[in-house]
Amino acid sequence: MKKALIILKTGSAYREYRKKAGDFEDWISTRLGNLDREVRVVDVTSGANLPNHHDIGGVIITGSHAMVTEHRAWSERSADWLAEAAEHDLAILGICYGHQLLTYALGGNVGKNPFGLELGTAAIELNDNADTDPLFSSFPKRFFAQVSHSQSAMVLPPRAINLGQSAREANQVVRFRPRVWGVQFHPEFSSDYMRYEIERYQHRLVKAGQDPQQLIANLQETTLSASLLPKFCQILAD
Repeated sequence: MKKALIILKTGSAYREYRKKAGDFEDWISTRLGNLDREVRVVDVTSGANLPNHHDIGGVIITGSHAMVTEHRAWSERSADWLAEAAEHDLAILGICYGHQLLTYALGGNVGKNPFGLELGTAAIELNDNADTDPLFSSFPKRFFAQVSHSQSAMVLPPRAINLGQSAREANQVVRFRPRVWGVQFHPEFSSDYMRYEIERYQHRLVKAGQDPQQLIANLQETTLSASLLPKFCQILAD
């Protein structure tokens, strides 16, 4: 039997929205499609035990409304576990908070995004490093993805390679180890949830000089970025 894929749950969607549409781990599971292995959710925010690295086949780390720089106990515990997992050559994909948590766990720095809040559908620009990357080589150099963050991977850890950026995020796509990646964007988000977040943050966006209505007008479904999740599972199979 193939080893389970772990979804490391580090946060939840807003309660009002998840009542009607589920939570981050549900959206990730849906985007994964039909897998030939168990998918198990480990909610570290609720104190769940982290599994033995040898007993699992890979990890996807969710986003969160928490901040890595808050150094919450569950986050610090997860960072230590991820640092060890990376050295065990375990396949790992960090999403948003998960991307920043990997940065911190492996020796980089996380902090406030100097460009401010990035929210909506953004163009992701891959660089030449992505041309031979096992996960991103099949992607076009430019594609669209949903983004929602105010902190960033400010200084990448040793051995990390930048694969892509967006207008408001320098480290949008990173390979930390041969089988460890982080993306600041959200492959699991729908345009509907993105609209919900823009409306929720509209006063903050206006205060920062951004136009919420224009961000909503620019929203689109991002099926190509969503394909990252089943592509990652192919890495597990390989």
